[in-house]
Amino acid sequence: MSFKLASLTSFLLIGLLTACSNPASSAASWSDFWQQAPKQKVSALNQRLKSTHLTMQSVGSIHYAQQSFTLPLIRVQRIAKQAPVCIFAGVHGNEVAGTEAALSFIEDLAKNKKLYPHTNFVILPLVNPWGWERGFRYNFEGQDIARNFALEGTQETALIKSLLAREHCQLVVDLHEDSTHSGFYLLTYANPDPAFTPKLVQAVADELGIAAAQNVPAGVYQIAAKEFATNARPTLAQYAREQGVEQTYIIETSMALPLPQRVAIQRRVLDKLIENLSH
Repeated sequence: MSFKLASLTSFLLIGLLTACSNPASSAASWSDFWQQAPKQKVSALNQRLKSTHLTMQSVGSIHYAQQSFTLPLIRVQRIAKQAPVCIFAGVHGNEVAGTEAALSFIEDLAKNKKLYPHTNFVILPLVNPWGWERGFRYNFEGQDIARNFALEGTQETALIKSLLAREHCQLVVDLHEDSTHSGFYLLTYANPDPAFTPKLVQAVADELGIAAAQNVPAGVYQIAAKEFATNARPTLAQYAREQGVEQTYIIETSMALPLPQRVAIQRRVLDKLIENLSH
């Protein structure tokens, strides 16, 4: 068995054992950790970004035992001295719809200069490149990046926290997927307007003819500010909220849906979140 395969097998077992030892995760399915994905390479993703001719920068690099990755971001500057909308995807490598939705959004911004002409964007389409290439939830070190925005964190979380400190985002959206719920739903942390998110979910469900998740109240998890202190492992969106970003969201789509449908949901929800900023 090669070193790479042995390492991957080891970290997969660690992830499964961790999930099984957590009562809240006892019903986790295999696709929570692993999803059969088409052959995909970070080099091809980077070429796709370069072909847009938008401003491409680096958040920084992550270094593993036998491989290093540079995390690219796309910056779209429409208005001077305006805080950007910050979009993140691919935190979990097996949740491929988020990265595809972010890439399609970037390509649309490049093609249409009139798309959101008064909004700036910072978009990080792939936070977990090692996991994404393999359809694996965790990073090379067996860490769940999404649950490590506290304490020492991971290499990836350190880069994102530094980015958030620099950018002062007006809106943070983190694109994810779910293997247990049907349909789609949102998570939002202490939103200034609690009624907004349920209405948004229902509007997207009606437009696309896709039901919101049935076991989530109104398709939304509303997480109150008082609950922050009880969560020892905050997500990216919660961390951003704690740093002063007033609007932070996690979009979750069901892995049971076809990929084009999942991407369409994420794009439509993302559009509505951005449109809401101008109201």
